[in-house]
Amino acid sequence: MFHKIFGNSKQNLIAIDISSRFVKLLELENCSDSYTIVKFELQQIENIEISDQLKKLTENIPAKHKNVIFALPYNKIISKTIEVADLVKQDEIENFLLLNMQKYIGYGADKIDMDYEIQKKGKPNFITVQMAIAKKEQTKKIIAFGINANLNPTIIDVNAFALIRAIKFLIPENNQLAVMCVNINFDSIIICVLHCGEVIYIQEDYIEKSDSQNFQYISQALINAMQICFSQANVHIDRVILAGEAIFTVDVLTTIKKQLSAEIIVLNPFQKMSVADNINKAAIEKYSSFFVICCGLALRKFNHA
Repeated sequence: MFHKIFGNSKQNLIAIDISSRFVKLLELENCSDSYTIVKFELQQIENIEISDQLKKLTENIPAKHKNVIFALPYNKIISKTIEVADLVKQDEIENFLLLNMQKYIGYGADKIDMDYEIQKKGKPNFITVQMAIAKKEQTKKIIAFGINANLNPTIIDVNAFALIRAIKFLIPENNQLAVMCVNINFDSIIICVLHCGEVIYIQEDYIEKSDSQNFQYISQALINAMQICFSQANVHIDRVILAGEAIFTVDVLTTIKKQLSAEIIVLNPFQKMSVADNINKAAIEKYSSFFVICCGLALRKFNHA
C-alpha cells in the first residue's frame, strides 16, 4: 500500500523537503503546548546524487531514528473527492476504492498508490471520501532517494497539504478567516486558499528559470486565485501568508504588496518554538521562511494529518 499520506506516523520522524536548490531537514518535539526544534539543517543542492547528499546530511543520526517523511509535488498527485454509499462499512472502504479505481481516475489499482480520508457525512445515505492518488513510478522514485541514503521512508505526504497543515496548526486564528497561503520557491509557486479552516483552492505552478525574477507573473497568479475564489465561492481574502525560498528576492515582496489589498504576513513557523542547545539559532532566524512546508511535514509526527 501507499506510504501514508493521511496515515499514522511514528514518534521519531524527521521531515525532509527537497527543492531545486536546497535540502531542508527538520525534527520537532512536543513541549507542553508548543514545539521544540531538535534537528535543523539547510544545505544547498550539490552536484552529486540526491541520495548521496541525503546520506551525508543524515550520517550522524542513529539508524533507529532515521524514519523520514518526504513530500510529492501537488502536481504529481490526483486529489479527488467522491461520495460513497454508507452501506459500505468503513473497514471495507479501501477495497471498495481500489476495486473502482479504473472508474474514478482511469488507472487500475496496480498502477497507483492511494490513500484516503473519510471527511464527513455527505448527502443522505452517503459519506464523503477524500482520496490522494499517485502513480507508482512517482512514489517509487522518492522512496528510492531515502532507501539509497540509508533512511526509512515512513510517510510520503504532499507539499501543498504540508503547507496547509503548517498554517492551520501554527496560526490557529487563521481558521476563522479567508486566508491565502503562498509558498514561492525559485522554480515553483504553491497557492492554497482556506476559508474558515476549509480548503477551497489549491494550485501549483512551475516557474521557468527565465521567469524566476518575473514578479509580475507571481503577483498575477495570486490575483487570479483571489478572483477565482470570489467568483466561485464568494470569498474575499482577508490575509495573505507568504513563505518559501524566493520571497525576499529583490522586489518579490514589494511587488506583491503593491498588487494586493489584503493583509500580508511573511510567516516564521518557528516564532513560538523553543530551540535545542545544539541548533544554530541565527540560521533558524535567517531561513525560517524556507521551512514552512518542511515544518508542515514535521508536524505529522503529532498526527496533525
